[in-house]
Amino acid sequence: MVESLLMDGLVVRARDRDLVHGVSLQVRRGELTGLVGASGSGKTLTCRSLLGLVDVHPGVVDGELTIPTPEGPAHPYRSCLGAPRRVRDRAFRGIRGRVVGYLRQNAPATLDPLLAVGRQVSAAAALAAAEGGDRSRDPIQWMVQAGFPEEDAAAVSHLFPHELSGGMAQRVAIAQLLARGSTFVVADEPMTGLDATLQRRLVKGLRRHADNGLGVLVVTHDLRLLRGVVDIVHLMDAGRIVETWTREQFERGEPDTDAGRRLITASRRRAW
Repeated sequence: MVESLLMDGLVVRARDRDLVHGVSLQVRRGELTGLVGASGSGKTLTCRSLLGLVDVHPGVVDGELTIPTPEGPAHPYRSCLGAPRRVRDRAFRGIRGRVVGYLRQNAPATLDPLLAVGRQVSAAAALAAAEGGDRSRDPIQWMVQAGFPEEDAAAVSHLFPHELSGGMAQRVAIAQLLARGSTFVVADEPMTGLDATLQRRLVKGLRRHADNGLGVLVVTHDLRLLRGVVDIVHLMDAGRIVETWTREQFERGEPDTDAGRRLITASRRRAW
């Protein structure tokens, strides 16, 4: 059976207003899943809910999240629906990083400015090893897997975050996730701020990691970045998933909803 992360019936509420309405999606290992939509459609709230990181109040008030772990399926929201952050942190302990990694928009801000990046990658591997994982602490191995040329990885490992370009920082963040042993990666607009060449390189790298067995969820408003790499695409609008496309349907670009037509039209205007 294919291992998959499954969210069923997600509802996110801020005070008395529902921001996400009954969203269900599946992220399979070995596949790259896209979650797309215009700004404000609920994409980021949905992806952050997969890590227990939604901080609006009361937050996630309904939904069943199932995450495969080495000990068996975990259902963290059974004990923390609508709960404060400290309760959610306890429920998601052993899931964040260890099973589900988070690749944020601003990768440099996620790195420790006082440590060389190689030490930070090694620390991620050491944390996995302390939990019983068999992880090499050599940062070069993970940095090469994350997309650094082998001849450059050693030199880059001695740099500090402020010495990295945005693309290099994203690759270091991916190296940390690989060293940590994450089996799923949630990538929230990871191409933001990168030029077109680096954006394409990053998304192709995520496709390669999916082919190597990771389950990858890429959140983006730019459909062009998913062409040729995605397996399933979910389209969000006003807090709901309004369409789901297979790879073939996505490549044909023939949506059934007004939201889909607007997004594809906007993408085509920017050289689809």
